[in-house]
Amino acid sequence: MLAHLKSWWTVHATLIAAIIVFLSPSIQTYIGSNAKGAMAVGAVWAIILKLTKSPLASVVFLLALLLVATPAMAQTLPTPTTNTASFNIGAAAFGLGGAASATPASDVTLSLNPGFNNKYFKTLELRSDNLLAPGANLQYYGGGVNWVTPLKFASTSAFAPLSFYVDATAGVGRIVPASGATVSHVGFMAGGGLRWLTSSGVQVTLVEINVLHTPGAPWGSNAPAISGGLSYVFGKH
Repeated sequence: MLAHLKSWWTVHATLIAAIIVFLSPSIQTYIGSNAKGAMAVGAVWAIILKLTKSPLASVVFLLALLLVATPAMAQTLPTPTTNTASFNIGAAAFGLGGAASATPASDVTLSLNPGFNNKYFKTLELRSDNLLAPGANLQYYGGGVNWVTPLKFASTSAFAPLSFYVDATAGVGRIVPASGATVSHVGFMAGGGLRWLTSSGVQVTLVEINVLHTPGAPWGSNAPAISGGLSYVFGKH
């Protein structure tokens, strides 16, 4: 009778140990991803069975391994990274020169987020401006960056899709009169804005306020440039 009970307990204790391993992803992953860990687990398990001759001891050992492996895996497994690469093409309507000499202008904008994993650069976008103001015989072609700041509303807020950004570009400002020679100078534009990205990928630039430096312009070298526009974002929304 005792021998029968001992045999019954051995079979069922071993089965319980196997079930613990089968139901524990932590143990499976810990052993599967660590060859030395697998060898150590097997050796310790065999030694416990040999010395104690008790399957119960192996069950206790596996339960202890489960408690150790779970937090260990939480600490050692790499955090998944999210690809933030995107491409943006759009158009904006500008008012240049201030209230006294306001001149309408249009801008075809392109921007590219390369998807940097660095926490400081993951929201950095490469930017291109192609601005035309026929009323002032002005053209500006610049390249630079947008940087989306970490300032955001709570994810539960109705304003969560809003983002604040700063921008800076440098390039060529051209004065192209109807008659006479074209004059080119180094120009730049810098400022910031507020935009709203929808889940469909349509992005609305609610307002962007810059200072545009273009020597030879009718209003002088420097002028405020206020704009709004629409664009579409291809990639991560």
